[in-house]
Amino acid sequence: MCAAPPAEAQSVKDVRGFGAGELSHDQRYQTLVFSTDAMWKHALKTHKDFIAAPNPELALPTLRTELIAIRTQAKEKSAPVKIRNDVEQLKLEIDTLMKAGYITAARQDIAAKAQLLKAALEMLEEELDTIVHICALTSYDSSTWEKEYVLSIQVQGEDVARRELKNQGLKACDKLEIAWERSKKTRLPATPAPQKRDRPADLGELSVSQLQALQAEESALPVPDNAWVREISAEIKRRLFVSSSLQKFQEAEEAADAAEAEAEAKKKLDEKSKSNKKDSGKRSPRAP
Repeated sequence: MCAAPPAEAQSVKDVRGFGAGELSHDQRYQTLVFSTDAMWKHALKTHKDFIAAPNPELALPTLRTELIAIRTQAKEKSAPVKIRNDVEQLKLEIDTLMKAGYITAARQDIAAKAQLLKAALEMLEEELDTIVHICALTSYDSSTWEKEYVLSIQVQGEDVARRELKNQGLKACDKLEIAWERSKKTRLPATPAPQKRDRPADLGELSVSQLQALQAEESALPVPDNAWVREISAEIKRRLFVSSSLQKFQEAEEAADAAEAEAEAKKKLDEKSKSNKKDSGKRSPRAP
């Protein structure tokens, strides 16, 4: 049987999988967004049903009951649809994945994704807080609406009192819709915009010093692209080999030129020496 991969190797794989979107984190975040939107829609429908009711004064208890249920759903971790609980669980999983040395196995962009996804989840929690706040406020205000309705019906009549009651519901509905639209605009994506590293199209365009700087930069990444680093290294070695071979060739040529010059100088010196001896013999007096 094959041995299980070491825990560290497994964590590296998980971190890389998280960065590549191979794990379920991104999909689960989108599911939570969908569930949060469903809660906004439910709250809006509750307000609109109240506004559309022919007798809104009779629909007030239903409005309060629905708002309390929505508020509980958005606030409590143990609610039937556990959005709060699932958000917290997903944040915890991301923390666990990036802790205990696992971050050393992640590229910088993976760490950035983890931070962004956690921030996006925290903003979802803020949306839930907004739903809780607005539902609680409308529920509380509805008691005032009811009192105003009773006074208005005595002074202005039933039709005017009902119209004013519906207007109060419409204002609350508008506030809720504006808050939802604002939340949708400020939501963060689960994945940051890709930041591509600039790579030269041709390594041959770089000097050896530039290649060495690029190799050091790439090697310093938490998870370097080893194939790319090897390619840079091979280009550096090729350059050094060519440079070394050229230097040796130049040194050999220089040595040959020096030897040839030395031989030529020696030849000229010998010829001059012979010439001097010959001239000296011609000038010497003959013996009597």
